[in-house]
Amino acid sequence: MAYLDETFEVTDSDESSVIQAGWYNSTIKTVELKNTKAETGQYLNIMFSLDDNRSVYTMVNIKNPNAIAQEIGRKKLNQMCKSIGIKSVSNTDVLIGSRLMIEVIIKKSEEYGDRNDIKNVKPASSMQPVKKDNDFDDDIPF
Repeated sequence: MAYLDETFEVTDSDESSVIQAGWYNSTIKTVELKNTKAETGQYLNIMFSLDDNRSVYTMVNIKNPNAIAQEIGRKKLNQMCKSIGIKSVSNTDVLIGSRLMIEVIIKKSEEYGDRNDIKNVKPASSMQPVKKDNDFDDDIPF
């Protein structure tokens, strides 16, 4: 058992854990192949870890009886693979650990509440370096 230095009170706050829309540096942390709820298709559930340790998830349809949904999902997977420099993929493990920029959006839903999704991706080469507290802004060469 661990004793805390203070007491934390539970609140009824409806504060959202939704991340503000925009471009973020990220790493693919997990990729899970799952069956659709109707068991008629499959999708990839992908978790992106942002550089500030928050996470964003997206679902990518790869098999779906709806040809349009499948096409959209496969284009999304194609865009991710191109952004990380992969020519083909038969095992999702090759995606894990890959760095890329993701465009996070907020999807509004009265039924499920607001949530994040990934709208677009860019290669990691377009990422801005994350500045560390011990980085200096001077031009001293040593």
